[in-house]
Amino acid sequence: MKDLVVLGTCVALCLVGAGCGPSGLTRERAKEMIQQQHMFESRVEAVFPYATGVRLGYWKSSAGVQNPLLPAGKKLFEGPWAPCREGEDCRLTTNSAAPRQVIDVTGIADKEGSEGKAKGVEFTWGWKLHQFPESFQKIQGIVRGTGTATFQLYDDGWRVAGFGYFICGDHYCR
Repeated sequence: MKDLVVLGTCVALCLVGAGCGPSGLTRERAKEMIQQQHMFESRVEAVFPYATGVRLGYWKSSAGVQNPLLPAGKKLFEGPWAPCREGEDCRLTTNSAAPRQVIDVTGIADKEGSEGKAKGVEFTWGWKLHQFPESFQKIQGIVRGTGTATFQLYDDGWRVAGFGYFICGDHYCR
């Protein structure tokens, strides 16, 4: 009988305080829920060496300044962010969206004043570039970044309420 009382107490504590019930949001569950969001897909902000873009036929060189995109470039990119010159890296955005992949949830914390009903989640992510040409994938390598999401507790459990920011290396990305 004493064992049943101890077991019942442990189960009650788990459900109320330790996060086994709907009030608990684990890193693994947050990772799954973020990955399922359609908003977790966007166009890739690519960095290409000027000479590589010329060699691959994405643009042609004209006195060392990038000309408008050639047909192969138009198929992949919407255009440069800023003028791009010989010896520089060109920053462009892809025409089509690519999915991101959650690599790891790095932290979960209660949102201030939420009384445990809203949580901020920080995570690392990487692009899935399988739909782009192999040359594009090799040049981009493994692009990783960090991001934040807000989760809200409802009567049926946790839901992703929205995304904060996504950082790609040294800049914000879409």
